[in-house]
Amino acid sequence: MERRQSLKLKNDIENRPRKEQIYELERENEVLKIKLQELQSIIQNEVLKIKLQELQSIIQPGPLPASDKAILDILEHDRQEALDDRQDLVNRLYNLHEEIRQAEELRDKYLEEKEDLELKSSTLQKDCEMYRNRMNTIIIQLEEVEKERDQITRVKSPISASKTLDLPINQRTFSLQRLQLVMERLQM
Repeated sequence: MERRQSLKLKNDIENRPRKEQIYELERENEVLKIKLQELQSIIQNEVLKIKLQELQSIIQPGPLPASDKAILDILEHDRQEALDDRQDLVNRLYNLHEEIRQAEELRDKYLEEKEDLELKSSTLQKDCEMYRNRMNTIIIQLEEVEKERDQITRVKSPISASKTLDLPINQRTFSLQRLQLVMERLQM
């Protein structure tokens, strides 16, 4: 039973509409609302026209005077302009919603990139500090070896002392040079 519920939940999550689909549905909803209002307005206008015609036929038989027709034409023109303006506003609102969605996506993308770069920067700083500490440790060891060498050269003959100490000193010098190169690269 739990497995069926988890599978159903998984399917529900996978079949959940995407942001783009939701925005598109919202836009369609807005357009349909406006069309509904337009149709209601048209129906109201038609009802008013019918009532006006009934009243005119009762009050005054015959066609409308030219001045009344002009007024009706002006009112019809104003109504059409208002509907056009409203449609323009709906389109503008949709475009603004789309721009907001794109800006949010960019913001999320740049925040992720920023976090990645901060993590890389932190890692590089730690690596740099680690190499600096290693280099300091090697320098200290090298100084100790040089002291030991100096002590040995004072005690032993110069020829036997140089043979004994040349190998470790050369190895440490090479390690020191390699670490200095790594540190220079990290500081760039």
